[in-house]
Amino acid sequence: MDKKVQVKQSLKEQLLEEEKLLQETGHLYGLTALELKERDPVTYEIAYNFLMSSCMDAMGIAKSISTSPVLREAGDGLFALATPTGDVITASHGVWGHLLIPPQVIKWAIRDGVEDDPGIQHGDIFEENFPKIGTMHPPDSYNFVPIMWEGELIGWGIGACHRVEVGAVTPGAMPEACDTYFGEGMAFLFDKVGRNDNLGREYHRKVENFCRLPSFWLMDARACTGGATLIRDRVTEFIGRYGIDYYKKVTREYIEDSRRMAQSRVKAQMVPGRIRKRSCRDVFMKGKKTLFEKQQVDWMAMVPWEMTVDKDANLSWSVAGASAALTIGVNAGTQSFLCAFSLVFGGMIAYERLNTGAFTIIGIKDVPDGSWANPYTVNPWAPTGCSWAFIMPSVAVGMEAVSRTFYARGYHEEVLAGGVQNGFHEGMGTGAHGMFTTLLNVEGVAGGLPGSAIRDGEDVAWGPYNPMSDTGNAEIYELMTPYIYLGRRTSVDTGGRGKYRGGHHMGSIWMWWYGDGAYSAADVGSRGIIPGNQGMFGSYPPPVTNCSWAKGDEIKKLVDQKKPLIHSKGDPLHLEMTKLTENEVELRVSAPIVLPIDMPQYSIVDVDYSGSAGVGDPMEREPALVKKDLDKGLVTTWAASKVWGVNVSYDKKKREYSVDHQGTVKAREELLAQRKQRGIPFKEWWRMERQKVMGKENMGEPVVRMLKESMALSPKYDDEVREFWQLPTDFTF
Repeated sequence: MDKKVQVKQSLKEQLLEEEKLLQETGHLYGLTALELKERDPVTYEIAYNFLMSSCMDAMGIAKSISTSPVLREAGDGLFALATPTGDVITASHGVWGHLLIPPQVIKWAIRDGVEDDPGIQHGDIFEENFPKIGTMHPPDSYNFVPIMWEGELIGWGIGACHRVEVGAVTPGAMPEACDTYFGEGMAFLFDKVGRNDNLGREYHRKVENFCRLPSFWLMDARACTGGATLIRDRVTEFIGRYGIDYYKKVTREYIEDSRRMAQSRVKAQMVPGRIRKRSCRDVFMKGKKTLFEKQQVDWMAMVPWEMTVDKDANLSWSVAGASAALTIGVNAGTQSFLCAFSLVFGGMIAYERLNTGAFTIIGIKDVPDGSWANPYTVNPWAPTGCSWAFIMPSVAVGMEAVSRTFYARGYHEEVLAGGVQNGFHEGMGTGAHGMFTTLLNVEGVAGGLPGSAIRDGEDVAWGPYNPMSDTGNAEIYELMTPYIYLGRRTSVDTGGRGKYRGGHHMGSIWMWWYGDGAYSAADVGSRGIIPGNQGMFGSYPPPVTNCSWAKGDEIKKLVDQKKPLIHSKGDPLHLEMTKLTENEVELRVSAPIVLPIDMPQYSIVDVDYSGSAGVGDPMEREPALVKKDLDKGLVTTWAASKVWGVNVSYDKKKREYSVDHQGTVKAREELLAQRKQRGIPFKEWWRMERQKVMGKENMGEPVVRMLKESMALSPKYDDEVREFWQLPTDFTF
């Protein structure tokens, strides 16, 4: 009797079938029922925790292998298990922004024919870090290890981390200086970089010749591959315990289950309708060092967020209004918004069983061609070396937008007023061991938790891309950077000011110690003027990230004379830095600095990062909370008086502040009276502002250009601007 031969589907066929089933049934893989969960929920949960803990163990193994403080100290990575077509089943703790990139990359590789050429075998290692395919920016590199069972691909073990050096035009990991991606470092397009569980010699040659610190890159590749291989081996153990059929079925149920959980939470906690927010990102480059003259421009960029929640708890995200792409590497291709989805939605809605399923209820639309959010349609070589620069403010306002719907449904504890705008710092010089090194300090990942509607945000304890963030040990950074630490502390007055303040960030003071070097402060949240998020319900925004420095020649004189240096920023209005020397002190530097500036030995850099946003009117803050912050040295008496209207005095013997409650009542009455005096009715304000719009008065060339670009690229946005300001049809900025 002839046996019926079952022909295995190709990966392309699997992918097409899965997409068809979702479209036809509204359920992932067509799973209208979760049979295994319903039949035996205990085994269902035990099995899931086995797979999830495998990813957690992979992160732990990788951190012990890596020699880079980016992964080892700050935990900037993620380890995941995926289906054959790339859907993430479960993942470790770490940078959630990595979660939705591997599915897109694997699906791209499948459509590109990876199954036929170069083929997929047990022991293979693939690598990808090319933004045009799906990665956020070049340092986010992903290693993929296929999981085979009896010759069939049944999944992928994935290891991701942020590399410390990428071989770009400028040293470090996040180049902004280029006008195309051709100078942004090494690129891997889901290349097969290893076989038989070993990274290939050709891969070593490429890294050794095109990266300034090849040892760090290679150790991170081994760390990611080691973690991914551990996941592969644990899956084999899982199949030995539960069987291959159970594995295939239950892993897909986990993903569909996550979709249902997310949709259920949206129905319970959010309000149907349209929620809109806007942020702007200043990128002021006039008078600064650039590679090309065309980059000598002061830009303002529109960062829009418009989310629609329908009656079925599906979400769509519009980017209408995004302004034009820039000629430096701060653009963020459409794929970058997957990271924003991961951070906003993963951190606030889909955290219970973190995988791909939850995000299938989100769609993106209205992405203007040629904007910073979709640059490749106009410039196929658009630079994206630091695409987080625009994604971070979109994450911040996105969190606030979601929080407003939470608040409307009574979920006040779940409110997050908006995340920090972290700045990372790069450069080069001689390290502690006398060897050339580039530096990437990612301590800024551990920012402040945003304020909620019932409490203050925690200080230096949270990052939007890594909720379990860690600043890392200063001593470890000193081993691989050209500087030593003179001070490190929670920064003063950096949290958003409100009834409940945002969490404070941190500040550091570094001295270039081992010789002359270079320094740049271009990355992510470094901005000169505009806060990334304004806060909620009347709060005042946190200050921007800023830095200042004093050049080494003057400082060396103090060292030789054994005079004191500085160990903290001091009062933000009277910086300690100014006491060091009357010469060569540059304060409140307007970032970005995309090309490294010289840092002679003994130079000191003082960095203050921006904190998170707050909630509510500062005049409603309990004076006792202001006193508590004063006693901890987290806020200044200036802020207590001018921002919160709290009258205090300091007792030197007790070393604590006391609140004058009657004086506070009077001070707040005066501040409120000043507000009323300044305030005008909305209609009057609208008429005054419309005159400015019509005459383009006091708007500044960067603002005018931004609005012109946004309206030209997005007809929908153009119509709304014209309608609001009642502009004539022939009006242009």
